[in-house]
Amino acid sequence: MISNETYHLLFLVAQEGCEPHLTSHTAANIRDGNNRSVLISVVLQCLLYIGYPFSLNALRCVNDVIKNNNNWKGNLLSFCIYQ
Repeated sequence: MISNETYHLLFLVAQEGCEPHLTSHTAANIRDGNNRSVLISVVLQCLLYIGYPFSLNALRCVNDVIKNNNNWKGNLLSFCIYQ
């Protein structure tokens, strides 16, 4: 079941210049329980529809959120959106 937060992420992926919003919605998706592989597969499923450049921006945002929150080990309580 795809959550509303995942739909919000997909809408932002398809728009240009929404990288700050995209990173915050990526963090919210992780907080909702979606891991990196789920988010990457969601972006790759839309690759043909949104194009390669938008997909690359989305994948960069997903990787940045995961890297910047290196204290996140899968426990939702240890994941911190605000740094």
